[in-house]
Amino acid sequence: DGSHPANVLELMQRRGKATGLVATSTITHATPAAFGAHVKTRKCESEIARQYIVETKVDVLLGDGRNKFVAGTPDACQTVANGTAFIAEQAVPRGYAVVLNAAQLEAAVAAQSSKLLGLFKDPGGGYVSADGMTPDYRRSVASAEPPRAGVAPAALATRDPQQAGLVTTT
Repeated sequence: DGSHPANVLELMQRRGKATGLVATSTITHATPAAFGAHVKTRKCESEIARQYIVETKVDVLLGDGRNKFVAGTPDACQTVANGTAFIAEQAVPRGYAVVLNAAQLEAAVAAQSSKLLGLFKDPGGGYVSADGMTPDYRRSVASAEPPRAGVAPAALATRDPQQAGLVTTT
């Protein structure tokens, strides 16, 4: 009938709790998606990105997968993220601070942003992981990507203690 049960993050939101996903993989990977999206196949990564922002309205999203939020070609669900316009037209108007590197993440945490979309990837210089954040031991010294160990504490720092909820890491 097309209906689906509520996912974990939706259940938390119904209780007035803050929600977040932190992943060292792409944030639209099957594992984090199981917590916050409703799709028929894991290959619907642009649809998962859209659902996080537009439907589930996850408070904090931190991980790799920038290309899934800006992809110009349809995914398996025929969703097109519509290039960088998706972030500008969907995430920013919904109150998300969009961060792409460690310095921007620190600034967003310092500004006490309550909605945070962090999409990280080492843009060059050495090893670049094909499916997630670059492992710390392979990251170049000049990398702007935040260290893996610093991402989850940043997510926790953004939440209101009165709304202590769920932040899951994968």
